[in-house]
Amino acid sequence: AQRILFLTDRTALRDQSYDDGFKVYFPEEPQTKIETGKTNDNARLYSATYQTMINYLDKYSSGYFDMIIIDEVHRSLY
Repeated sequence: AQRILFLTDRTALRDQSYDDGFKVYFPEEPQTKIETGKTNDNARLYSATYQTMINYLDKYSSGYFDMIIIDEVHRSLY
């Protein structure tokens, strides 16, 4: 997989996956959080909340990410 998106329902979980997951286990891989005005489109690992992704539906096509991992889906209205 070239581009992997990790989706969460809360900012705290997004930050935890990014800081305690991506940075620790994949330090050499280009990574980014999808946030307003701060996204690195050359990344391989992306972390975002459902709420933020709703604002980016036009930017990322349905085939942009090779894998999408959804965390805590049972707790969210999304």
